[in-house]
Amino acid sequence: MPAQTRPLKLLLLSLSVAALAACGGSEPDDDNNPPLGAESPAPAPAPAPAPSPRPPAPAPAPAPAPAPAPAPSPAPAPAPAPAPAPAPAPTVGTATLQWTQGSDSRVVGYRVYWGTSSRNYRQARGQGLGAGQSSSYVVGNLPVNTTYYFAVTAYDAAGNESDYSAEASKTVR
Repeated sequence: MPAQTRPLKLLLLSLSVAALAACGGSEPDDDNNPPLGAESPAPAPAPAPAPSPRPPAPAPAPAPAPAPAPAPSPAPAPAPAPAPAPAPAPTVGTATLQWTQGSDSRVVGYRVYWGTSSRNYRQARGQGLGAGQSSSYVVGNLPVNTTYYFAVTAYDAAGNESDYSAEASKTVR
């Protein structure tokens, strides 16, 4: 492991410098101490104490085996995607109209009229929405939160148009 070797080398280098200084040597930047081997009066050697008998030191215990590396943690699960924003509320809606066809054989079609106030329709008389011969019609693209009023007329081949039907109303949500 290179990471452990470098600190070990630095530690040995530090010990070597300290051992050199303890032996009477000089550190490279120490100009006050004479270099090793220079002539200087040596102090008289001190008498060495008599060695005392000692029992042999026990053998050092073996270094403990390195602990096994822990198993890597599983990668965290990705965060769930945020929930999509709710769909915006509709801004327009529809109204489905149905009526009973009359028994008059001269009727060739129907027209649908609508507006936002009773008996006041957006289409001029004779210009209602053409429903053909159908007895139902879907009025679309109506802005929401508004009440609408509806009426139907029948017309013949000559363009004669009946009176308005009974009116129906609906609030589009």
